[in-house]
Amino acid sequence: MYNSDITVMNIFEANQEKIVEAGGVTSLLTLLRTSDDETIRRVAAGAIANLAMSETNQDLIMAQGGVTLLSMTASDAEDPQTLRMVAGAIANLCGNDKLQKRLSGEGGIKALLGMVRCGHLDVLSQVARGIANFAKCESKAATQEVNAKNIISEGALWELVRIARDCSREDIRMLAYRTLTSSPTLEAEMNRLGIKL
Repeated sequence: MYNSDITVMNIFEANQEKIVEAGGVTSLLTLLRTSDDETIRRVAAGAIANLAMSETNQDLIMAQGGVTLLSMTASDAEDPQTLRMVAGAIANLCGNDKLQKRLSGEGGIKALLGMVRCGHLDVLSQVARGIANFAKCESKAATQEVNAKNIISEGALWELVRIARDCSREDIRMLAYRTLTSSPTLEAEMNRLGIKL
């Protein structure tokens, strides 16, 4: 992150509650939708990623079409730091089991996987974290089959395998590996396809 971004984010974090109460989520999402400036979109996505750590804010972000806007930003952005912020925001949303169906249906998982094209390690780390968060929610009985099947149908299985095999950072490789081996459904699909880690 650039020094100016860090300063803005520090101010944002210190005043997060006031910003949300004053309509900050709407303003940040509007910036993503309307700005062509990469710096503005990077800082807005970073702020949304921070907000997305709170379940209450996650609901606000989702209710205002945040996943669609983050997905659009991901498809337009070229700067790895912008992609890292967008991937981080989606990864945080992936940890909320109540949002799983909407994340998949509104393009969040496809956007997350699309950011792998960047190849930047920080982006890959956030993608792996997002998929791991998505898979982790399957430990809850009500969503177990749904999430594993979504991971397979969205192409995330192949991306996780690629990351687990090829990523140069061991922590990212291990996160992808643990995600793949912790799910009986994913393991069964790998066996069916003859995939070896």
